[in-house]
Amino acid sequence: MLILTINLIEKITKNEFIMGIYYIGKQEDMEISNKIAMKHNLIKKYSHITKQYTFLEAKLLLLTSLDSSNLEMKRLTEPQVESICYCTQPLLSMEIYLHLSADTQYYVSEVLMIQKLKNYSMSRLMYEILRACFISLSNINENTEDTSWAAFTFFKLPKIFKQLQAINSSNANPNLDYIPEVVEALKMLLDDTPLFDHLEQKCFGNNMEFLFKDWVKQKIINEKYCAHFQAERSAQSSQVMKQDVVSPIQSLITSVHRAAAPLTAIIKTLNSDSNKVQEGVCNVLGQALVGKLLCISII
Repeated sequence: MLILTINLIEKITKNEFIMGIYYIGKQEDMEISNKIAMKHNLIKKYSHITKQYTFLEAKLLLLTSLDSSNLEMKRLTEPQVESICYCTQPLLSMEIYLHLSADTQYYVSEVLMIQKLKNYSMSRLMYEILRACFISLSNINENTEDTSWAAFTFFKLPKIFKQLQAINSSNANPNLDYIPEVVEALKMLLDDTPLFDHLEQKCFGNNMEFLFKDWVKQKIINEKYCAHFQAERSAQSSQVMKQDVVSPIQSLITSVHRAAAPLTAIIKTLNSDSNKVQEGVCNVLGQALVGKLLCISII
């Protein structure tokens, strides 16, 4: 029995993974840890009798006094950046579905978590966010009136990029009229030809200019890159067969652009003296509770 116990404890103490698990368990259940300490004190009395007891006492001492400093933690190899990320789009989809009206800082925290886990550069992170938005837009159901993804892409995405730029401000040039990481992300995104071909088949191609024009106003990209990306994509999409009918994507994006002006008016009205414009506020908010404008206003 003694020999079996010695063999078992020897195997345990030689396995770094099991020792790590034991160390965690030691913090969780102090009762078992104290029992092992008592066994060690008992065996210590007989350690001078035979070599077996001496060996067993040494191993029990190791278990009793185990600390993180005693564990030989192997360094992990440098993480490799994967070519395709499968988690950004599902994560953003669920977050938008569950937290539709969340502040942009909430989404920034989520994507920064992905950046740390995946070891992404800031430009790669922005590329994954853009790719997630366009994939979700391309999968919009034909019969839906849900404008969540279109509103998120056109309204919240620019703010998210601005906040990510602020976090990465140590490398930023204040004199630039564009965000370099977004430009790099768009260059990578344009290499994803099948994604854009699929979008343009659903009449999304002509609406890219709306996205870029808004980004130029917010200094996310400048006129030079806007023209460059549009020209590059036009050369790639010359062979794409586009639908003649108005697609659900095109209809939803048009709704988002039409909603921008009344929503701006609502915000300005809410910021003014409510006593003077109370009736007008009720009328405007009553319109916001109808149809697609409600979903857009929540975003």
